[in-house]
Amino acid sequence: MVRSSCWQGVTLACLSVAYAGQQFQCTGCFCKKTWDESTLQLQTDVEYGSAFNTHQKKTQTLLLDIYQPPKTDDRKLRPAMVVIHGGGWSSHNKSEYTFARTAQHLAAHGFVAVSIDYRLEGYGSAAVKEAANLDAMYDAKAAVRWLVKNSKELRIDVNRIGAFGGSAGACTVAYMVVEPGEGESGNPGFPSNITAGVSLSGMLWPDKYGDIKANQPPYIDFHGTADTKIPLLIAQETDAAMKKAKATSFLVTFEGETHVPFGALFNDNDDFYGYLTEYMSLNGAECPHADTQSHIVV
Repeated sequence: MVRSSCWQGVTLACLSVAYAGQQFQCTGCFCKKTWDESTLQLQTDVEYGSAFNTHQKKTQTLLLDIYQPPKTDDRKLRPAMVVIHGGGWSSHNKSEYTFARTAQHLAAHGFVAVSIDYRLEGYGSAAVKEAANLDAMYDAKAAVRWLVKNSKELRIDVNRIGAFGGSAGACTVAYMVVEPGEGESGNPGFPSNITAGVSLSGMLWPDKYGDIKANQPPYIDFHGTADTKIPLLIAQETDAAMKKAKATSFLVTFEGETHVPFGALFNDNDDFYGYLTEYMSLNGAECPHADTQSHIVV
């Protein structure tokens, strides 16, 4: 199927776009849910940093919620995911239902997931939102550093830390993959690089295409073909810019779906967990087991 589309607020040509369907088959022990969500551990309102909020005109304490597998999970090292909510950089929070459910979904599959608050500064023009996107990235990178800092206590594999976001959170993930800079949101001295980025209804601002590098972390965007907030064309152009720079990038579409189609994303986990299995090398990680007997798949 081919459709022509434009996005108001960004100067781009209207182009015809072909849609790509499923690209991954998931194999391995992270593809299926290991634990029921009712058995997971949850710790809320954990401080991971602070930074000056340009909208509030004051320093904001940055908080996250930790979703972990049950206490019976005896693995020595576990992959982790930073979950970043949407809302146009001006609304929502770490407890927003669909993002909290995503963190639960990841924990039930064997991840340690943290859903984060970040500075909401995107009240105004596209330029204001783009600046807010950068500060959100700095906050999310501070959350990655917090995970590394606390990796011993949480038994986190520091070589398997990813980021997932939807809408504004998805754009923040794109920045984490592409943009340099650490910011000053907390936990200096620890690395903030991610292993892989996952976006739901995201894009990269066109003026950042020049920052894309071939050796950046792999990136995937899941996108509805009927998205009117961030139309598919923008996602297609982001993917094309990354591929042009020889970066690892994928675009998986959901026919007829609109903005942030969580139902479509998790209705069939193959692409989501298949991508993570391949690009976070999960087939070399300790497998989650409900009976507490962990082993390494080779």
